[in-house]
Amino acid sequence: MTLFGLGDSLMQENGPSTFPQEGWVQELFPFLAEGTVVRNFAKNGLSTKSFFDEGFFSRILPLVHSGDVALVSFGHNDEKKEDPSRYAPAETDYAANLLKIGQSLLKKGCLPIFLSSVSRLHFDEKGSLLRTHGDYPLAMEKVAKKLGVPFVPLEELTHARFVKNKVEAIGCFMIFGPEQYPNYPEGSRDRSHLSVFGAKALAEVVVTELQKNPLLQSFLKKKEATLWR
Repeated sequence: MTLFGLGDSLMQENGPSTFPQEGWVQELFPFLAEGTVVRNFAKNGLSTKSFFDEGFFSRILPLVHSGDVALVSFGHNDEKKEDPSRYAPAETDYAANLLKIGQSLLKKGCLPIFLSSVSRLHFDEKGSLLRTHGDYPLAMEKVAKKLGVPFVPLEELTHARFVKNKVEAIGCFMIFGPEQYPNYPEGSRDRSHLSVFGAKALAEVVVTELQKNPLLQSFLKKKEATLWR
């Protein structure tokens, strides 16, 4: 079977030119059963709107076959009201786009798994971790329920974990000083994108949730998470 990744920069595959940034799909391989093929089409900057408008879904859908699984995680860029090429209001366009993705995949015999966006690491003036995704996680959960497919509340899970351990949370993101990595000589204060450690941690969160669903055992090893328990 093939495991598809459909989403934005939190899932996108990164290479040497952007190290230490990684997408969490890159760290799923230790948990996948032998014979599982990964085709990660996640791309930096994509929203559900641009996913359709730029022709990504029309190119990907013919590659999908019965028995495949698709991890679907959008929201970070759908929220951007200042960018009409990507903005999709949560309860209307965003939900409609997710519904179309899910229905199209199910029609091909592919099981979509919806995952809400990872919490950003933005704090208010009192040091409390903000919830920056608004109505988008709930809108996605409603679509998943309507379709009868799995939903992973990544926003809720990661927010709770980051609140519990702020030091660990900082390590999950591209936050480091100058001269530590050749690709970022001036350092980075990126509180949205994942480091290698963050990608590993998020992959474990996802797998731990998926292992709870008996429908998803065919492509997962019985391997325990070690970073986040």
